[in-house]
Amino acid sequence: MNYRKIKGHSLFNNQYIFVDTDRLLSSHIIGSRHIRARAKKIYRNEDNGLRLIVMNVRKTDETKFMDAMEQLKNSALLTGANGYLDMCEKLQAM
Repeated sequence: MNYRKIKGHSLFNNQYIFVDTDRLLSSHIIGSRHIRARAKKIYRNEDNGLRLIVMNVRKTDETKFMDAMEQLKNSALLTGANGYLDMCEKLQAM
């Protein structure tokens, strides 16, 4: 998995952290699916350009968000994002 849920206490949103590419593919994918979400923080890995993004997602859009994360993973692998799977493994080990 390229995302992980972060514990929070919001009535309307859940917080996630996920791996994205240097091209920020998630912006296009999330926008095209009309998912109500807002990026809170973006961390960039200087070695490979990959990013960790912390995002608030409306609870009613969680299923669409998880589908979008699967599409993001497939798109990242197709575009040849170096180190993407390694970064996903590190995220899950946190």
